[in-house]
Amino acid sequence: MTIRILIADRNPAHCKRLVDGLSRNADLSVIGHADTFSDIVGAVVRDRIDVAVIDPSLPGCAGLDLIRDLKSIRPSIKTLLRATRSSRVVVMRALHAGADGYMERSWQSGDVAAAIRQVASGHPYVCPHVAHLIAMSILPSSTAGCRHRSNCHG
Repeated sequence: MTIRILIADRNPAHCKRLVDGLSRNADLSVIGHADTFSDIVGAVVRDRIDVAVIDPSLPGCAGLDLIRDLKSIRPSIKTLLRATRSSRVVVMRALHAGADGYMERSWQSGDVAAAIRQVASGHPYVCPHVAHLIAMSILPSSTAGCRHRSNCHG
């Protein structure tokens, strides 16, 4: 099965690199890219998009509202947010709003491809740093010795 993808990103050069990287995967097909709310919604209505990879900081586009809107238009769509910054609060809000995955923008296209496959198969995805943020927020404070990404290797 080919996974049909929409890339929603504010940076054309970044979008092109991501599209080029994803196009190396036979099971992934980038159907289009968009940089405005109306273009994103139009693509979801018009095309059978399986996964929308979303930059939550698109101008004029509230990321959490966009997730809710896309899910109301096409309940089966999976959403993977690629953010510049991550905090436990932002990640938890995104997941509660219906995001199927969350990763940092710095991850390479191979990692994005793996995340797309995971959310497309119905399983949530968070990159290791985001998983660490979530874990640190719920673990007892006695486990707080691993506060920084460089100190946490497991």
